[in-house]
Amino acid sequence: MTMWRKIIFLLLAVTLAWPRVACAQQQTSSLKYKVDYVNEKHLFRKGNQVTLLTLVLEWPERLCGSPLPALQTFLTQELFGTPSTSMKSGLKSYFESLGEELSAMPDEEGLKVEYLSFVVRELAWEPDRFVSFVVAKEKRKSDTDTAELKQNKLLTYDIVRDKVLRTRDIIRKRYRQGTFYNDELLTKIWKYMPKDGIVVSADDLPDEVCLLQNNVGVVFNMKNNWDNDMIERLVIVPCNEIEVMLTNSAKDVRFSTKKYVAKPELEVVEEVVDTMKVYQTVSEMPQFEGGEKALSEFIAQQVRYPSYEQLINAEGRTVVSFIVGRDGQVSHPSVIKPVSPGIDREAARVVSAMPKWKPGKMNGEPVNVRFSIPVVFRLGF
Repeated sequence: MTMWRKIIFLLLAVTLAWPRVACAQQQTSSLKYKVDYVNEKHLFRKGNQVTLLTLVLEWPERLCGSPLPALQTFLTQELFGTPSTSMKSGLKSYFESLGEELSAMPDEEGLKVEYLSFVVRELAWEPDRFVSFVVAKEKRKSDTDTAELKQNKLLTYDIVRDKVLRTRDIIRKRYRQGTFYNDELLTKIWKYMPKDGIVVSADDLPDEVCLLQNNVGVVFNMKNNWDNDMIERLVIVPCNEIEVMLTNSAKDVRFSTKKYVAKPELEVVEEVVDTMKVYQTVSEMPQFEGGEKALSEFIAQQVRYPSYEQLINAEGRTVVSFIVGRDGQVSHPSVIKPVSPGIDREAARVVSAMPKWKPGKMNGEPVNVRFSIPVVFRLGF
């Protein structure tokens, strides 16, 4: 399918979906799925220590109706050094530990500067079963120096059992010795390593794994070969190649017929984000400049179909929720109806790139309003 035909279809799909969204987009109570997309830079000072912090996070707030207690604890501990029940509470404590937040770099001599980067990227989503992530952390003394700290971890989260699965939970003990694998497993991994001329030493062999959706395969993490986005090279080995090497836990999470049963919740009538009140319904809803046709054209022009999703034939209708501020600025994108990690990520990126909207109003005054739109991805007619 040509890119032009894709754009035409996307334009048509978004246009047709608009009336339903305009009428029902505020039904946000008891969300079963919500992943927040954070792309921010912060500057802090504590004494003579200045910290520049970059956050690129795809943070799961709720999956299948679960608040994900074990996953929240793992992610906040790994990135912020202290376990917490959510990203917001974890970040708040971490920000406080870095000192006072600044709007500009101080023009002083003798300051110690540190560059920190945190990344959480969703790799796979299997509804009612599991989600897989790569979690990366990097520290530098300048924006050009070699990193003095690099951490890059893979994990699969079992939603039903509220359990974070690491390498030992996915690969049977007889096929691994600490962070090393036996010859039988290594042969399988070498078979699927990228053939792009890279030199791989024993120190570069994969040491962590996670699962992909639809039994596509198992992802192995190669050390010391970092891409520009801090994510190390990932090797995918098909499940049928190493089925005998997988633990019962890995098989359970892949084939389990159990589902997480969400507890009923009270309807959310008011939302506060970063100290600002956000309305769910208002007398005058926000509008994209130029109306629904202009919005459809903007999405069609901006969207790029992710290559991996094309490879696995992933397609569908994702829904992105976001806040239209009282100044019309779009912020705080979250995916509330997913398709796949790459498609969801692309939809959130397009929403974040939107120009200002006409803000919503309550009693004639501009206010912050939560809004949602669908973005449809199709590989063909």
